[in-house]
Amino acid sequence: MNKRKSLNMLALIAALALLAPVIAGATYPAKVARTGQTTCYDASGNVIDCSGTGQDGDWLAGVPWPNPRFTVNGDDVTDGLTGLIWAKNANLIPSRDPAFDTDYDISSTWQLPNDGFVTWQHALDYVAKLNNENYLNHNDWRLPNVNELESLANAQLFNPALPQGHPFTNVWSEGHWSSTSRADGTVDAWIIRMGEGAVISGSKSSSYCSVWPVRSGQCGALGNSVICLPKTGQTLCYKDNGTEFNRNLLWDGQNIN
Repeated sequence: MNKRKSLNMLALIAALALLAPVIAGATYPAKVARTGQTTCYDASGNVIDCSGTGQDGDWLAGVPWPNPRFTVNGDDVTDGLTGLIWAKNANLIPSRDPAFDTDYDISSTWQLPNDGFVTWQHALDYVAKLNNENYLNHNDWRLPNVNELESLANAQLFNPALPQGHPFTNVWSEGHWSSTSRADGTVDAWIIRMGEGAVISGSKSSSYCSVWPVRSGQCGALGNSVICLPKTGQTLCYKDNGTEFNRNLLWDGQNIN
């Protein structure tokens, strides 16, 4: 083998060595984070010693959260657990775009004008607006899928069910829209109630929830997260009337995460 071929072979070997962690990261199983629950309870709801109960607070199964978990970067927040970058304001519309909220129902006993709570399609439209305006110098914002939203929940706390000391503002206990449709009723989409971290569903056309934009989420060897969130499994997209539809990357079925 001549000198040039030897050098080329060495360069190839070096390149493969650099790629090895990337390849390993791409095929490594997704890790599940801890729920945040460290307390155990009896059947009456009283706090008990966790030892030997087999409860979540006994096993503490899953990957521990980094400490600190969140890094504030002006008006966005990076979650060190998942690598996701969230808008710091969990209900942007009232302060940034009050004219966008036209979903006020005068017959409602709780809904108020300019409260930021909109229908599912309007939530998707609002994220598209942020991208068109290059919000915070980025145009890859999306409505989070149900796994991404649920990753913020802390099973130990309530009102809000978020990690203690979180930096977010205007978190709504009743619900934030996900981009994920309900498979057995595609006129509905999944919602995360941050009052207790519950996953519920609501009508895309007659339920009103907050819009909490997210971006990034790359993980593994080239990212900066502790875990890699699994995909939801949803590959199809649906209109608010439940019919199948493929339109843009704001729908969960076309998200890369």
